[in-house]
Amino acid sequence: MRKVTARAAPRRAAAAPKKNKTAPRAPSRPAAAPTPTRTTGIGGTYGSMALMVDASRAVHIPSPIPLGPYTVVRGRSTIQVSSNSTGQYTVLLLGPHTVATLGSRDLSITPCVGVSGVGTNVPGTTETIYSDSIIAPYAASLSGNLANGNLHGMTAVINCLSTATSAEGQVYLGSLNQRINRSRFAVWNDVALALINRREVSPHSAYNILATPLKVSCYPVDIIDWAAQTPILPATGSTGDNVTMDSLSQLVMVIPPTSAVLNYSITIYTEWRINFVDAALASTATTKTATSMSVWSRIAAAGSDTAGFLQKAESFVSSGFQVAATLRGAVATAGRAAAMLGL
Repeated sequence: MRKVTARAAPRRAAAAPKKNKTAPRAPSRPAAAPTPTRTTGIGGTYGSMALMVDASRAVHIPSPIPLGPYTVVRGRSTIQVSSNSTGQYTVLLLGPHTVATLGSRDLSITPCVGVSGVGTNVPGTTETIYSDSIIAPYAASLSGNLANGNLHGMTAVINCLSTATSAEGQVYLGSLNQRINRSRFAVWNDVALALINRREVSPHSAYNILATPLKVSCYPVDIIDWAAQTPILPATGSTGDNVTMDSLSQLVMVIPPTSAVLNYSITIYTEWRINFVDAALASTATTKTATSMSVWSRIAAAGSDTAGFLQKAESFVSSGFQVAATLRGAVATAGRAAAMLGL
């Protein structure tokens, strides 16, 4: 008898994959690479530290040493220096000055913020002295026991006033942590050659300065002298008695001789911190918390590395972009309004 075995049921064919009715997504764009940020290597960026010492901005960074109540006074002065067409250098030195004898520890400060000299003239004898516009008128009344203070910050914005066709040659700019003692040189030409050879001083095209002004700032060098509140003495007005102090770095500008005279406008921004001794005046002062010494030490190191945070003066550039954007926005708005009215 034949044995019959039951056959297994046939397997069902695998169901066909469902068709995706939705269109495939386009591949996403790769993420944009992060904008590189130039760091100081000691904590923080150049931009953030430059803002802390920029006297042209209303940014208040307290001193590292606790002080009594003081008042922040900001000034702005504009001076003009020119190149020489007879083969002589022009030198401009900016920074806090005192009437003390060189080498003494008399830290009495004066409204003098800079000096300039030309060519074969003798430093300390034939030079031009520049005083701060906000402090100079009151220096006589502030001297003595009425008030003490210090020059906490200084920033210079350099602009070329000549035409594009006449802007020639180079200008040397920088910020020195070891100041130049001009009285040790025979003539200003020797001061210029000594400055040009310094690492912190770099050349810049006069045409580029005409197109985009440059900005350079002082940074603290001697923290103790910089934070001290010292008597404010009026400048005598005579040459040779104003010595650069060690508290802040020294801003320098050297203009080589040119075939045609080039004029430069330098806007000097200053920040003074005044501690009024007189009770009536002291009532307007406020007490500020101290900033860490390590923060100012990093700022001083970064300032030395960047020659005073030398950079383009963004305030001039950004203001132009803002005006252009405002005009474009106004034109676009007027166009839409005309379209709606059928004009």
